[in-house]
Amino acid sequence: MPQKKLILSAILLKGFSAVIAQTLLIRELLVVFYGNELTFSVILSIWLIAGAIGSGLLAGLFNKAKDSLRPFCLFQILLAFWLPCAIIFIRTSRTFLSVPAGEVLNIAQITLIALVSLSVLALSDGALFTLGFRLIPSVAKIYLLESLGVMIGGIIFTFALLVFLGSFQIAFLVSGLNLLACSLLLLKDKNHVLKIGAGLLFLISLNLYARSEALQEITLKEEWKNRPIAAYENSRYGNIVALKEKNQFTIFSNGLPSVSLPSPE
Repeated sequence: MPQKKLILSAILLKGFSAVIAQTLLIRELLVVFYGNELTFSVILSIWLIAGAIGSGLLAGLFNKAKDSLRPFCLFQILLAFWLPCAIIFIRTSRTFLSVPAGEVLNIAQITLIALVSLSVLALSDGALFTLGFRLIPSVAKIYLLESLGVMIGGIIFTFALLVFLGSFQIAFLVSGLNLLACSLLLLKDKNHVLKIGAGLLFLISLNLYARSEALQEITLKEEWKNRPIAAYENSRYGNIVALKEKNQFTIFSNGLPSVSLPSPE
């Protein structure tokens, strides 16, 4: 495939990856925040501010670079690396902050968790937009491809990925696609270390995808403080967890208890 088409495909992938990463992490955050809708303002503010910083200041660090392809690939790698790490951080955040299960987080704790988990991805997303424009100097094409990627990503995430895959499987799938794109973009690079390194990272992501079920189990135990999980599912409308304690099941929706079976009354 010609280099220009690879770059256009990578920009399409940027939109695809951003909407999936953002939606996936918001769903994970809502479980930790107990479905508190007021936290949406914090989450979206952090994403927008960090995205603007990435697009302006962070990408500006590479203004003097002769070729924007390497920095573009650098932020693809950063996005691929941090997405699964963010899920691990979110699920273990209560342990880091010494917050007991059932206790509502305060606004400072909510902001800190959202900032750490989202900022790296948003910074990378913003920087990729600016660097993509330098590679393909057409605002119309960049916006069109990114919007198309967002639309495709939203549909596939809602009607396919959520139905068939777990959170870590989705994260490693997005990471693998970005690392594969990075490997293809660097095929003609004169630096063999970069080419080999990108290829190895892609292979590592495939290996981690195969082990994602184990990671899912470990982090869920930590998130729910080793309480016995009878069922865990991500529906199109939210997260559902069923905990079994003795002969009673408690069903949680986005972290909040909604039904107890059988009813104690």
